[in-house]
Amino acid sequence: MSDFILPDIGDTLRYHTKWNSRKLQPYEEELFDLWNERNIRCTIEFAVQGPVLTRFSITPESKTSSRKIMELTDYYRSIFHRRDIILYEHGDNIYLDVLWPQDPVWLGDLLNSPQYMESRGLPAAAGMSIGHRCVFTELTDAPAVLAAGVKGSGLTPYLHGVVMSMLLNRTPDDVELFLISGGPTDFGLYETLPYCHVVSDPRGSRRMLLDIAGEVAHRGHFLYENRCRSIYDYRGAMNHIILVIGEAGGLVSESREGTLTALQRIANIGPACGVHLVMGTARPGVLRSIMRYFPVRLCFRTATINDSLTMMETRGAEKLPGKGEFFYIDGTGADPFLLQSAQVSSREIRRAVNILASNFSEEEIPETSSGGEMSFWEKLFSKDIE
Repeated sequence: MSDFILPDIGDTLRYHTKWNSRKLQPYEEELFDLWNERNIRCTIEFAVQGPVLTRFSITPESKTSSRKIMELTDYYRSIFHRRDIILYEHGDNIYLDVLWPQDPVWLGDLLNSPQYMESRGLPAAAGMSIGHRCVFTELTDAPAVLAAGVKGSGLTPYLHGVVMSMLLNRTPDDVELFLISGGPTDFGLYETLPYCHVVSDPRGSRRMLLDIAGEVAHRGHFLYENRCRSIYDYRGAMNHIILVIGEAGGLVSESREGTLTALQRIANIGPACGVHLVMGTARPGVLRSIMRYFPVRLCFRTATINDSLTMMETRGAEKLPGKGEFFYIDGTGADPFLLQSAQVSSREIRRAVNILASNFSEEEIPETSSGGEMSFWEKLFSKDIE
C-alpha cells in the first residue's frame, strides 16, 4: 500500500507549543524555614519542573535529618497548597515530587517528537520524564510489555497510546493489530479498520489468544525451515502482529486452561517471529508465574503493596497519586524511574480512525460485532481450538 494515507499527527492530536512555568524560589524558602525550625540540616541540590511533576532533590547532612525530613509530609502538602506529594529516598538523596495537574502530557507531545517521527521500528509511546524527555518502548527490540494499575490510574490511556503509536506511522503492510478489550479498556473505536481486529467477549478473547499463539508456532517453524533466526533475517514479506490486551488478569481468571501457556509462548517466542505482546492488568498477582517473560514493565498506582512488589520488587507504586504517573522498568536492569503517561481523547482517536478508514472501500470495512458473536479476525485463522 504505497499510496496509503497516514493522518498528519499535528492536525490530528493535541500537543504543547509551550509549557507552563512556575517560580520555585518562594517554595524553596518555605521548605528551608520549615527545616530550620526543626534543626534539620540539608540542601536542595536542584529543582526540576516537569510537565506534571516538579521535583526537589534534597541532600540531608545526617541520617537523623533524613528521618525527620521524611516525617513532614503533611507540612509539605500545606506548603504546596494541599497538592499530591510523592516523597521517597533513593541513594543518599530524598526526592520530593509535587503534582501540578494543570499541564497534562498529551499523546501528541510524544508522537510529534523526533524519536517517533524518525523511527524505522515500532515505537510504542510510554510517557514523558520530569525533564520533558519522551520515552518509547521499541517493540522490535523489547520483549513483551506488561503494564499494571488500578482503574483510573492512567493504564487505559497508555494502552490506547500504544495502539495509536502503531496506527499513525505504520501501514497495514507493516502491522496488523489484535485488540482484546477488558476491564475499563474498550477498543471498540478501532473496529472499523480492517487491520484492527477487536474482541471483548470471553470466548472470542480466548480464541484470539490461542490462535495467535498458534501463529507464533507456525511462524517459528517457517523461519526455522528457511534457516532464519528471526523475522529480521527473513528477506521475504512478513508483517508484524501487535496483540494488545486490556485486562490480562481477567482473561486468565475466566479461562485459565491454556491461557497462561499461550501468553508465555507469545511473550517468549513471539518477538523473534514478529508477534509483539503489550498487556495491561489490575491484578498482576494472577500473572506471577509468567512475570519473568515481561522484562519491560510499567507500574501505575497499584491496589496493594504486594502488587507493587510483584511488578517491580519494591514498594512505592501503591502510594502514587494515580493520575497517570508510573514507574518504568526498561528491561536493562536499571532502577525503575518515574514517567508521566500521555492522555488521548476519544475525539482524537475517532479523527485518526476516520482518516485511516478512508483508505479502504466500503466492502473492505468490517461490520462491527456485538454481544458474543465472533468478529472479523476469525476469517484470518482456520484452526479449530474448541
